[in-house]
Amino acid sequence: MACWLTVYCKRPCVLSTRDVQRELDRADLLTLAEAHDVDEALAETAEPRFEPEDGPLGGADLLWRAVPQRPIQIHHWTDPARVTEELDEARERDVPEYVDLGGTVEILALEMGISAYEDLGIVLAWEVARVIAQACGGFTRDDDDRWSYVDANGGWVHP
Repeated sequence: MACWLTVYCKRPCVLSTRDVQRELDRADLLTLAEAHDVDEALAETAEPRFEPEDGPLGGADLLWRAVPQRPIQIHHWTDPARVTEELDEARERDVPEYVDLGGTVEILALEMGISAYEDLGIVLAWEVARVIAQACGGFTRDDDDRWSYVDANGGWVHP
């Protein structure tokens, strides 16, 4: 079963996999793992990397274990018809008042397997989503219809 973490972007996303990799390399994975109640030992052995390692973010896969696993697949929708379709689907759900989807120009969605919730995958997915949301002025929705955004200091706000 697939799980999704979706970022609704107000500005075009020009991030490459190399850009986001730099952010992952700087991230304090131990602290992030602790915040997500993930075993910190998993953070110590994580090897997050994109395939391809230098290219557009959309269409890339994020891997994090030495052994093969289902990657986090990153989808990037820029076609206005597809963006409208995704926005219509989002608006069918309960969208809080603080979420402004008007002006959304692109959508990036991180698709992962349920197993990502059992290890560092979910931590990495949220960190990638944070980088995207900060760079693109976006709002984020998870599978439980919880909406979040990044504040001026680069931190998550989960009202």
